[in-house]
Amino acid sequence: MTASKHILEHSLKRVVVFQTHELSEETLQAYRHLKRSAGSRYQVELLLDVRSGTTVPPELLSETVCFDSREFASWGLPVMGDTMLPGHCHFPILRYFLANPAIEMLWHVEYDVRFTGAWNLLFDTHESNEADLLCCHLQNRLDEPQWYWWGSLRGPTSDAPIEALRNPDRQWRALLVVSRYSARALRTLVEYQRNGWSGHQEVLIPTVLTQAGLKVRDLNGRAVNCEQLRPRRRSFYWSTSDLTGSMSEFGSIRFRPASLRPGLLSNTLYHPVKPKSMLQKKSLISRVFSKLLAARQILRAMIYRRSRQVN
Repeated sequence: MTASKHILEHSLKRVVVFQTHELSEETLQAYRHLKRSAGSRYQVELLLDVRSGTTVPPELLSETVCFDSREFASWGLPVMGDTMLPGHCHFPILRYFLANPAIEMLWHVEYDVRFTGAWNLLFDTHESNEADLLCCHLQNRLDEPQWYWWGSLRGPTSDAPIEALRNPDRQWRALLVVSRYSARALRTLVEYQRNGWSGHQEVLIPTVLTQAGLKVRDLNGRAVNCEQLRPRRRSFYWSTSDLTGSMSEFGSIRFRPASLRPGLLSNTLYHPVKPKSMLQKKSLISRVFSKLLAARQILRAMIYRRSRQVN
């Protein structure tokens, strides 16, 4: 990772990183909008996965940090495989933080997120929010007991039984396509993973941080280890899910289907919004896969509900 060239100015301790593996015109427009509207308090940089051979435009060289997701296994953190997905989307920001330890606050934005307003509205609204992690769709295991990735969570094998692994109500899941981390949160994640904690990032990160006593809060107010805030009159996003953790396609933040453009509401987060080239390549496969996935989720939910009735 070419992070060594990036030594932050002492006055710039709030950073926004935009993480991507491709640089289509749509993605570059999203990055430029973020950079233009982030506000003067934030340094905005591009985190680029070069696994597929993507090259950096000359005008962005000074603000781009490259990494190769094929090298994750050599980074000293437990891995679930040799690809970015599933479960490793946070690795680049941990490495970025270690290369830039002066950071006090880091916003992480994935390439397929769009905000239909000036980004500084979102950032400034949460400037005084004391949470160590701000995230979307914060859910307890009791809310989504049949979500597939709960079982990926692993603690250090040498430790005594850990509270978060024994009790489902101590396990949390969050969608991290837009998230904010304190320096304490990033240090804690590095420490825990180096000590052997592993799992899909959506369960690993909120569970580890709450296990460590840090404050975790949804952008819509739900909180762990800190006061739950009243939701804003109009939220920055909305999402719903079922017992399997399947997120409704009607949410502004969801897993799928992807769209070509964000929705019409102003000052709203939308995900996933993909470049046209990606939608064209994956449209047929995605439709078939989505139908199979939906059928499986419905079946699992029916089995779960039937077991609850029997018991």
